[in-house]
Amino acid sequence: MIQVQDNTMNASVYKFTHSFVRDFVAALSKRLHTKGFELQRILDQTFTSTDDRWNIFSRFLFGLCSGQSTDLLEGLLGKCFDDVSLCISDWLSETIKRRTENLERKYTQNKFLNILHCLSEFGDVQLTKNALTVKRAIKFNQCVLRPSDCTVICTTLTCPEAITEMDLSSCCLQLEGIQQLEPILHKCETLRLSGNDLQDAGVKCVSEALKKVDCKVKQLELKSNKLTDDCLEDLFCALAGNRSLMVLDLSNSAHDEHQANRFAAGNLQNMEKSCNSKRDIRLIRNQDFKQNPSKDDIALNVLTIITD
Repeated sequence: MIQVQDNTMNASVYKFTHSFVRDFVAALSKRLHTKGFELQRILDQTFTSTDDRWNIFSRFLFGLCSGQSTDLLEGLLGKCFDDVSLCISDWLSETIKRRTENLERKYTQNKFLNILHCLSEFGDVQLTKNALTVKRAIKFNQCVLRPSDCTVICTTLTCPEAITEMDLSSCCLQLEGIQQLEPILHKCETLRLSGNDLQDAGVKCVSEALKKVDCKVKQLELKSNKLTDDCLEDLFCALAGNRSLMVLDLSNSAHDEHQANRFAAGNLQNMEKSCNSKRDIRLIRNQDFKQNPSKDDIALNVLTIITD
């Protein structure tokens, strides 16, 4: 802490140099001196805020209310309120059920992401399984996902056996983030990863998910990810053994030239021909990034895969 000047008080005033420490101390104070039903009221107030200033505080609070933390706190500081863990558990279950149904808006997506962080901090595996089993469509296409967010998404969404849709478009995902998500990618029937910065290394990670024998991915979108020919061998190798994929989109968004995928037409066509899949693969929607291309040398940026 550092001392600050306060002309309204006749005492020394200090502030924390790091907001994380401030949020932790605030959460610890509430955990030690607040009953469970009062904590529910505090969480209701923080959840309805229109900004993210309470996010770190709430994550610390859930972590301090977990069973493991409660045992540690009581060993150090004495008996805590008995109803806290149960009240926190009830609040999480009810909030996920009532307040995160529609994930179309940026506001609800950010709130849901913070709830996943809170679930991770609380550490109740059965609660997480019961609360998230019914969540079949996951959308974070209006969020910026850091690698730590991806880790939490992966660990909390391991419970659902299948996810109908996971939309992670335009989330600023890079290699580290997609590596954290790789263990759950194969569960998604529709996987949207367009408009990120995966590049070739990131797509090789996605290809590993496609190789899994229990892969459920039917539609994969990889538009505008700065991809080149270097990722095609891994992608088509995975495609040769995959039995679920029906649509693979490698096209580009019209307004996003900086992130455009750039494939040589000949390489893309050769990969398609060499693919051992029994499915019919059609190449459509022509686009080229070379100078003065000939009619026969146009890069084909969309693959549509049709099952037998």
